[in-house]
Amino acid sequence: MATLLGASLVVLIALLSMTAYVRRRPPDMSERGLRHFRNGLSLACLSSVMLAGAYALWLVATPRSLTPNPLLVLLAAGGNLLNAASLIYGLRELTGESLFVGLLIVFAQLM
Repeated sequence: MATLLGASLVVLIALLSMTAYVRRRPPDMSERGLRHFRNGLSLACLSSVMLAGAYALWLVATPRSLTPNPLLVLLAAGGNLLNAASLIYGLRELTGESLFVGLLIVFAQLM
């Protein structure tokens, strides 16, 4: 579980650095496409924070019964919904940057 927490933090750092890169050098897309791309990137960062929080919660409070932890279920469901929304927003216009962010989001979803 600690490995998954580390991997989710690596994805979070990659998404945050991509956000900084996009702010300095915006990709060649329309203004509306760039706005959607930045919204998708922000949602992906929020989803990665939720994923890291879910793994940290799992490490701290390992479930001992079959009843799921409601906070863990909420973090997992919210992260999945944010991943789907960030893919929809981020891939409206296909550029190299948007495909890279989409790959990071799919990698975070597979974890």
